[in-house]
Amino acid sequence: MNAVRIFGSLSLWLSVASPMALAASDVANTQFIPEKFIISRGPAALPAASGAEIEKSQAVDGSTYTVVTPLFTGADGNNSFLRFPNYENSIGTNLVYAVGAVTGTLYGSTVVAPQPHASPQLPIATILTQAGVNATTNKTNEAVTLYIRNSASTAAYQHVIYNATSNFFENMSVCNYLNSTSRNYRYLNSAVFNVHTTQLASFPSYVTVHNYSNQPVLVAMDVYEAATGDLKGTYSMSALANTTYAIPFTTLQNEVGWSPFSTELHANIIARTPNIASPGLPPLVLGQYIYNESLKTYVNMSTVCPINYGNQ
Repeated sequence: MNAVRIFGSLSLWLSVASPMALAASDVANTQFIPEKFIISRGPAALPAASGAEIEKSQAVDGSTYTVVTPLFTGADGNNSFLRFPNYENSIGTNLVYAVGAVTGTLYGSTVVAPQPHASPQLPIATILTQAGVNATTNKTNEAVTLYIRNSASTAAYQHVIYNATSNFFENMSVCNYLNSTSRNYRYLNSAVFNVHTTQLASFPSYVTVHNYSNQPVLVAMDVYEAATGDLKGTYSMSALANTTYAIPFTTLQNEVGWSPFSTELHANIIARTPNIASPGLPPLVLGQYIYNESLKTYVNMSTVCPINYGNQ
């Protein structure tokens, strides 16, 4: 068995429509993602599933809200940042409530409304200011928990921390998955958000793409500027069956002809499979990781959590 290197906590979902295979004549003339980016290939066949239950992370009851905790406000040098990916073609509406972590006091609320295909990154200080949490409303300086609600079935968030002294990044997202037929979280498999552009050259990003079907598929990766949702271009190549690729974002950036301005720090990537005619989501799992040059280590930034809402 070949050794497999795994980057990112990538989920495998099999309940999608079977992809349409490329015809033999098409395969011969197809441009595949360059082999130098391959980091693993699957075996010809996998053993039958054992039926063992997969462990899922769950912090609190999110049937009405999604809870984001703990938050880091800089007291120890670490600061929280919240990202709000918008997978849809319309403006999102995230209702954010700031609640006392001990007393349950509602200190304030705000709305974060990302543009289509955008994923704004907000420092926790900005969110609390917009929610009206200050020395007057929170006289005891009580720690705060965020409660978030969004009625869109594809709504999501990501919680990351950064320490400016040590240059340490970490993904702090803790997801609460509902047992509900009204929501479909598989869309998160085919997108990655807030990928570092070359404006964050000290923390380069890599995008992993795995094709878990047993046929080659054409993969079209739409690249968006994360703050505004502006489409920068599309990178289209074919992925071999059961193959994982780790693609430097610099490659994707160059392929779509994007030279980011100083303010364009992040990108969103949403993958499509144009050659699959049957309905369903692409047979792909995307992930992302960054290389922290100062610490000489990789950090998994893949996990994005769904936002729950009340009418389950």
